[in-house]
Amino acid sequence: MSTATIDSVLPGIKGYYDRMGFQPKSSGDIFDLFISNPYTYPLLVGYENQLIEYAIQNSDDYTIDFLKKNIRSLYPQPTVWSSHPH
Repeated sequence: MSTATIDSVLPGIKGYYDRMGFQPKSSGDIFDLFISNPYTYPLLVGYENQLIEYAIQNSDDYTIDFLKKNIRSLYPQPTVWSSHPH
């Protein structure tokens, strides 16, 4: 994506986020809300491991099919690194 492309789509993305309202501070909290009702939070920023852990813990055919059909992971370039204290 180029700077020109970003400039043309950024207002729409910002508007979308603004309409979603206040978001929980924890990626775990919003992920849980998303999983319980994906239509309430159709877009979220989270961690790849949250999705992997959920799929492992809920490996029934229905859940795996739902995840494959409805979840898309986007990776920014350059990527964003995050460190968390243990």
